[in-house]
Amino acid sequence: MNKGNEMREPRVRGILPPLLPAREQLILEAMAALRDKTAIEAELLAPGADSPQAEARIDLHYDNKKFRYIVECKPLVDRRQLIDQVRRQLPEGSGLLITSYLSRELAHYCREVGQQYMDTCGNAYLRGKGLFVFISGEKDENRLRQPRTPRGLNASGLRVAFVLLTQPRLINAPLKDIAQAAGVALGSAYNMLDELAARGYLLKIDRHQRRLLEPGRLIDEWAINYPFVLRPKLAPRRFTAPDAQWWKTSDEDIPFAWGAEVAANMMTSYLKPATQTLYIEPGHMESALRTLVKRHRLRPDPAGQIEVLEQFWRIEEGPRPATVPPLLVYADLLAILDPRASETVRIIKEKFIDHTFDSP
Repeated sequence: MNKGNEMREPRVRGILPPLLPAREQLILEAMAALRDKTAIEAELLAPGADSPQAEARIDLHYDNKKFRYIVECKPLVDRRQLIDQVRRQLPEGSGLLITSYLSRELAHYCREVGQQYMDTCGNAYLRGKGLFVFISGEKDENRLRQPRTPRGLNASGLRVAFVLLTQPRLINAPLKDIAQAAGVALGSAYNMLDELAARGYLLKIDRHQRRLLEPGRLIDEWAINYPFVLRPKLAPRRFTAPDAQWWKTSDEDIPFAWGAEVAANMMTSYLKPATQTLYIEPGHMESALRTLVKRHRLRPDPAGQIEVLEQFWRIEEGPRPATVPPLLVYADLLAILDPRASETVRIIKEKFIDHTFDSP
């Protein structure tokens, strides 16, 4: 079907909840991709009385009929367990998973278990009275289909940006201190500072003074890219524990910091953790894991609720904190976000992140 060069914006109706910009953009891109592939029009709506906890609703208009869906938005879906989690959260028949890209294998799994979905590549599984769509395996390199790394924000760049955002004193520190804190080569730190300056994030006043500009925009960019670019390089391992409450035991003798849901619980007392994420310094990884495995009878499990990753930054002098920096908690929650965590994400950003760079 030839639609010419015009791209109509998907319709938005009602007052939407305070969706994060990246998630709202993801939904709108998926709506546009569906229209391009099928000519089905989509309309983004605010949650209704029947779905107050939903991120949004979508109306699909096809053949003079309207099909309403309750939306669950997941930026990354890379395993069946996430699909099963979404199925439990959404109402049967009207629940719609929206993601950046769903592989052919996972698309067929969605069809097998009856989970309807759309992604930003135009892949979709939709079924209703008078409606059936199944598209899988679509890729489009000419469009932004999933969060990608802007130039400069490679893994080393994300490390450097992280220490500047979480340890503001380093903004004016010698280059060697920035490189050491980020765990990167001196040349990588130098190139990243130049990149930040070129993109309007950093102002170099003189040889010894710098100022971080638009930190809020850099925070958003870091949080979006971390799960796809840096996190997979942190040697992730998964485990299962026989005691679901094992994480409440004091393990102060083991050098690790909590991330994601446990950290959020400690910071806000608002979220009951369903998963546990630990960050351990690479030099202590094996000994710490041996102790944890023996003490809590952990066993390797690719689908386990416990994830262990390498710590990628150097901790400042002083007592080891129980949790990772708030920016990392925020980014980890975004990567696994579900409705029960959405309020916690907002609390962490507003209480622990947004005011970091406020002028005195």
